[in-house]
Amino acid sequence: MISVQNISFSYDQKEVLKDVTVDIEPGKLTAIMGLNGTGKTTLLKIMAGLLKPKSGSVKLNGDDIQFLNAKQRACRIAYVPQFTTGVSDFTVKDFLLMGRYMHSTGLGHTKKDFEKLHEVSKTLSLDAFLTRTLAELSGGERQRVLIAQALMQEASALLLDEPTQHLDLKASKQTLDLLKNLTITQDLYVISVLHSPEELKTYFNKVIFLSHHNMDSYQTVADLDSEDIRRVFEL
Repeated sequence: MISVQNISFSYDQKEVLKDVTVDIEPGKLTAIMGLNGTGKTTLLKIMAGLLKPKSGSVKLNGDDIQFLNAKQRACRIAYVPQFTTGVSDFTVKDFLLMGRYMHSTGLGHTKKDFEKLHEVSKTLSLDAFLTRTLAELSGGERQRVLIAQALMQEASALLLDEPTQHLDLKASKQTLDLLKNLTITQDLYVISVLHSPEELKTYFNKVIFLSHHNMDSYQTVADLDSEDIRRVFEL
């Protein structure tokens, strides 16, 4: 499992997370929710090894991710940010192959890289987009490509920061249907920052609620009621 133990984090003197502890299982969709400024993206980046906590640890199947180098982490954890910059002119094919850098030997792309490209492209129905640039894609298509690049890493954990942000209802549904299917068929750890209670109830199994400085709760979605939502979002 992914074991988050007593994580605290501050930006300069501003404390954002305090003693966050949670264990996350594979094969289930886990959401991180809370008001703006409660540390959702920060917690996700700490889980991905992109930020170092002030105290505490994150372990994936027993290994502390802070003691792994960048390539070792990328073989285990794939991170999909809210925004990507400077990649609009790349073709989808080239952008996906960038997701193989952690497996590179420095001798160019291998047969395994192209086999993985074919597999991921087929799984996410991207064959028709491979020669197009990212700038030519719609928001939903681009989101699918970002997830596809993460899958190219062959990591066991997929961490996403608001994957349905700025998407219309159809594209949001397609994205979440895809994540749900990947979680089940590939037994991945899928953890996503989320804002929509409707998407939470429809797609996710568990949720981490963050309040200012603290973890408010961690529970199965089936046990949630409207009072939980009102409390966390201060409604």
